[in-house]
Amino acid sequence: SRMMRKGHRYLFSDKLWGKKFWSCGYFHRTVGAVNSETVKRYITEGQKKHWKELEHRPQRTLLGYSA
Repeated sequence: SRMMRKGHRYLFSDKLWGKKFWSCGYFHRTVGAVNSETVKRYITEGQKKHWKELEHRPQRTLLGYSA
């Protein structure tokens, strides 16, 4: 994270959570109790609150970058 922010911040600065590279959160379970459905549910349900904060902008065109 530190190296990415130091050398390539311009590539993703609009996607940061404030100044943070990662969103806050955690997931832990014993190895035997986790399957792909559990992980998918964690991602879709547990991370919803973070995605609501994002500003949804339309995709920029090549001409939009030159303006």
